[in-house]
Amino acid sequence: MEILFGQTYTEQLFDRADFTDARWEQVQFVRCTFASCALDYLQTERCQFENCKFEFCQLGGSKHEKSVFAGCKFRDCNLFSAEFTGCKGIGSNLHGCASTGLAIRGGNWSYASFSGLFLQGTDFSGLMLAHADLRDCKLQKCNFRDCDMTQCYLQNADLTEADLRGAQLDGVDLRACRMKKTKLDMVHAIQIAEAMGAVIV
Repeated sequence: MEILFGQTYTEQLFDRADFTDARWEQVQFVRCTFASCALDYLQTERCQFENCKFEFCQLGGSKHEKSVFAGCKFRDCNLFSAEFTGCKGIGSNLHGCASTGLAIRGGNWSYASFSGLFLQGTDFSGLMLAHADLRDCKLQKCNFRDCDMTQCYLQNADLTEADLRGAQLDGVDLRACRMKKTKLDMVHAIQIAEAMGAVIV
C-alpha cells in the first residue's frame, strides 16, 4: 500500500499511474490531471483537490473522508461503489461517469453537476446541494431528507419513491421532474399547488 502524507502537488500530470489501494492523508493537489489512472480502493482523508481533472480514471470502491474536491472535473470515470463521507465537492462536474453504488454522505456539493447520472437509492440525507445540477438523473428511492436543495435543477429527473421530507426546495421547479409515490412535506405540496396556479386560502 502506497501512503502519502502532507505532500503538495501543483499542475502535475499523472498519466496511467497505478494508485490502487493507496492511502493519502492531508495531501494537496492543485490543478493536477489524473489521466487513465487506476485509483480503485484509494483512501483519502482530509485531502484537497483544487480544480483538478480526472479523465478516464478507475475509482471503483474508493473511499474519501472529509476531503475537498473543489471545481474538479470527472470525465468518463468509473465511480462504482465509491464513497464520499463529509466531503466538499463544490462546483465539481461528474457528468458522464459510471455511478452505480455511489454513496455521498454529508458534506457540501453545492453547484456540482450530476447531470444524467444513475443514482438510484443513493443516500443524500443532510447534504448541501444548493444550485446543484440533477437534470435527467435517475433518483428513484433516493433519500434527500433534510437536504438543502435550494434552486436545484431537476428537469426530467426521476424522483419515483424518493424521500424529500425536510428538504429545502426554495426556487425548485417540481413540475419539471417525474414524481410517483414521492414522499413530500405539506409545504412541498403547497409549493407544487401554487406553481400550478392554485390559490391556497
